[in-house]
Amino acid sequence: MATLSPSDVAKILCDLLNKNYKELNGEFYIQLTQNEQHTIVVSDANGFIVVSNFIPNISKAYLEYLSGFLTEYPEIRSSFENGEPVLIVDRNSDPERVRSAFRRLYEIFAYDKPKEALNLLGGFIVRFLGQKYSVVSDKKKARGLFSENYVSLPDERGWIVSCLGADNINFPILSWKYDGSVLAYVPDPDGSLRIFNVTEFLAKLRELLRRAGISLKVSDEAELFQLLSEIEESVEIIETTLKGKTMPFVSPAKPESQPEMGKLLEEVKGGLDLLKKTVTLSRLIEQRIMTRKAIQLARRILKGEEGVISITTRKISKLGAGYAVYISKEEAKTLRLSDRVTVKVVVEEGQRPKIVIQ
Repeated sequence: MATLSPSDVAKILCDLLNKNYKELNGEFYIQLTQNEQHTIVVSDANGFIVVSNFIPNISKAYLEYLSGFLTEYPEIRSSFENGEPVLIVDRNSDPERVRSAFRRLYEIFAYDKPKEALNLLGGFIVRFLGQKYSVVSDKKKARGLFSENYVSLPDERGWIVSCLGADNINFPILSWKYDGSVLAYVPDPDGSLRIFNVTEFLAKLRELLRRAGISLKVSDEAELFQLLSEIEESVEIIETTLKGKTMPFVSPAKPESQPEMGKLLEEVKGGLDLLKKTVTLSRLIEQRIMTRKAIQLARRILKGEEGVISITTRKISKLGAGYAVYISKEEAKTLRLSDRVTVKVVVEEGQRPKIVIQ
């Protein structure tokens, strides 16, 4: 088997982290961000390949925690040199095992420290009911480490890109973009679904608002769903004035334009009813999905795969500059504690912060 070279290791890292390297005097530099301190250096030293600063700014304690996951990769060891985390790779290592070890370390980091991973790597990892998802800053980052079940963070208009395609967080679930238009399924009275062109409806709505002199602006289809209440109010005002009723601060429509505006008004009112139905359907689908997910979680809890194993109340003792909590022999056995542990402070939605010991 051919021996590994620094360039081989640099290529593995670049494929994994979606980056490029620069070579200078036999050393390979992989810059993670615009900050030069966030640069990985791959070099040859004493017959080994050294990967310096492979995760910038991590502490020595966290490196020791990561090192625990390298026990199945004896050809790779970690160190902390000159204030930087370092990986030392045997040149006789199998490239696929090196790739697997690197992926393992970066996945743990991307899960444990999402904010840091987003800054350094362009994404992070979340887990939900046994599934792993990659959250990336944009679609360009959805490669290598973050290619599995990826979804981008929403932009300022709410658009996201995922392994399922483009979507908008403001759209109903049963909607999509096709050939320049946004389409949505709407329910008919008989229970069947039909396609409604949201983009065409938006054009009619804008025309109605323009003719009526209403100042409400709807920039795109995403904002249309956000402003449904305001749009309904504006349409109600237009309808009232067309019927000849008096509305303060609103000028009545010109008599010659009333028939044409009346037809346009009815089309917009019908479209609004359909949009409200598809939003209601979307909410029902979301609730049904969450109910199914809750059942999956309940089953995992009952099997002992998730949830609370034991609960006790202990007194917190002052110890030096910090605090200490007693852990029983049974609890230590369940946790399989060694002479060192990793302590995490975890915050979950709707719950108080908790301490997790690993």
